Amino acid sequence: MFDLAGVVYIPDFKVINANGETSYHEVKGWMDKGSKKKIEMMKTINSDINFLVIDSEKYNIIEKVYSDMIPNWEGA
Repeated sequence: MFDLAGVVYIPDFKVINANGETSYHEVKGWMDKGSKKKIEMMKTINSDINFLVIDSEKYNIIEKVYSDMIPNWEGA
């Protein structure tokens, strides 16, 4: 959970890699104004944190590659 100048923000995933590095991932199939603002604030206020946004383009690539391998993939 992050405090973005009084706005609470919780990314979708916290990922701890095998080497111990932590990153935070946000999945956004589409962006509304509020989402865009929070993401920009997260990048600005917490610029030292590894933060990845999975937008619709990246999500579509992931879905194409992995959806057949993962039971109950979203929409399947």
